[in-house]
Amino acid sequence: MAGMIRAVDESFEKLLGTLESEGITEDTILIFLSDNGGVHWAKAKGPASTRLERLKIAPPTSNVPLRGGKSSYYEGGVRVPLIASWPTKWKGKRTVDTPVHLIDILPTLAEVAEVTKQALPTDIDGESIEPILEDQDDTHLKERPLFCHFPRRSTTAGTNGGSFIRKGPYKLIKTWDRKGLAEDNFASYELYHLENDIDESENLVTQKPEVFKKLKVELNEWLSNDELLKPKLNPSYN
Repeated sequence: MAGMIRAVDESFEKLLGTLESEGITEDTILIFLSDNGGVHWAKAKGPASTRLERLKIAPPTSNVPLRGGKSSYYEGGVRVPLIASWPTKWKGKRTVDTPVHLIDILPTLAEVAEVTKQALPTDIDGESIEPILEDQDDTHLKERPLFCHFPRRSTTAGTNGGSFIRKGPYKLIKTWDRKGLAEDNFASYELYHLENDIDESENLVTQKPEVFKKLKVELNEWLSNDELLKPKLNPSYN
């Protein structure tokens, strides 16, 4: 893991050096982020267990205080930093806590390039985050729902698959375990208030019934899309 990080650092240093030597740093957009959190498990499950035998010694990374990591729908698996730079237009040296999604990158770059919405596919899921980058009002981005879908019953990390909606400070997870697949009940959901409970340790499903009900409707409505892959129970097994 340390070698991989060093390789990325050195490659990025070369990239920045080339931009500087060519005199185009000020006019170049740089966006740097990861697709998931660090590997937090020491014992792999399933077919990958042999290939990842060496990980049984100790987890290669830690995402503390976040719960979970790669192959997990908890914050340790999905909350990663995003660094964006465009010196001629975006104000630098700012830290913003408005959550964004990887699917926002395309519409953002399209807006920057002045590509009209009519020229883009109509089924793009993300939104331009240029209001954040230009330090403008981003209220609608703070309040919009964000979705994540991991349609597997189990993962390499030995966790269940799941889907979630993040809206404001709340995050509702629907797990794709046998209980969640068989019936739509309290046991297949987890609700967390991320501002007060960053490590997702207190499930508020029964304590916040109105919030749970509202987010459950939004999540299941989003999951009703026929194009989404969803796990199903196999009637041949119990």
